[in-house]
Amino acid sequence: MPVTRFVAVKVKDEYAADDEKSKQTREEFFQKHLALYRSRPYVTKVQGRLGGNQPLGQGYTYGIVVEFESEEKVAYYNDVDPEHLDFKAGYFNFHQQSEF
Repeated sequence: MPVTRFVAVKVKDEYAADDEKSKQTREEFFQKHLALYRSRPYVTKVQGRLGGNQPLGQGYTYGIVVEFESEEKVAYYNDVDPEHLDFKAGYFNFHQQSEF
């Protein structure tokens, strides 16, 4: 049975500025996050939105809705998938808060 998850990301203050470098960093990280989900064979749908100059509700920078094939695939993605584990290692240097 498919499982849908919503991920909301709030970046650290140093990446939240309105300068070009911060905007580019947010865009690149958002695109990497989308690409990671899209490259997983057990992810069936992915949609995301980057807040641009205005943060999404409650100050979140971007949100992604992702559908997995099953709860087992969510667990695999979170705990075992080597590319996701590598992504998470850099992710915690970029984000301030996430909601799942």
